[in-house]
Amino acid sequence: MNKTFALVGDFIKYFIIRVKINLIYGVGVAGVLFIFDINFAVLWGLLTFILGFIPYLVL
Repeated sequence: MNKTFALVGDFIKYFIIRVKINLIYGVGVAGVLFIFDINFAVLWGLLTFILGFIPYLVL
């Protein structure tokens, strides 16, 4: 039972790290696009954040 809780705890830690990385990446993409005056820069940043999870949802 402890191994299960440890595995779930590790998964939660990993997921939090992925959220932080995708958030930094999405904000960076939105910032760069905003600087270059690209339309819908915030939308592209949000899509970058959300779509960054696709490879990990298949597992």
